[in-house]
Amino acid sequence: MNEAFILVSESFILVNESLILVNEAFILVSEALILINEAFILVSESLILVNEAFILVSEALILVNEAFILVSESLILINEAFILVSESLILVNEAFILVDEFLILINEAFILVNESLILINEAFSSMNEYPMLTLDTNLSLQVKRSQ
Repeated sequence: MNEAFILVSESFILVNESLILVNEAFILVSEALILINEAFILVSESLILVNEAFILVSEALILVNEAFILVSESLILINEAFILVSESLILVNEAFILVDEFLILINEAFILVNESLILINEAFSSMNEYPMLTLDTNLSLQVKRSQ
């Protein structure tokens, strides 16, 4: 019986050692699960950071879009300014044409005045060529006035 008792004792020792090994295995599994949990936490935090990065990129793209809109509006205003300058230059050109036409009319008027002065000069010259006629004309005018 002693031998049976020794075998039972050794069996209990083996069972105890097996339970200790099982316990250690559970501890290792628990530690592994803790590490897996910490890994999931790190992955979750990383995904949160990636999400925040995407939000920042999205906001930056919105700002870039708004900048392009402002540039487009500025280019439209510059285009409108060039149109106004072009229209102003057309009006200035038309004004110069009117001034040119006015100067042509003034020149024609001076030509007419000059031709008139030439005719007057020729008339006075012809009066000097025929002094008797002038004298007679003046006398007849004087006689008519005195009557």
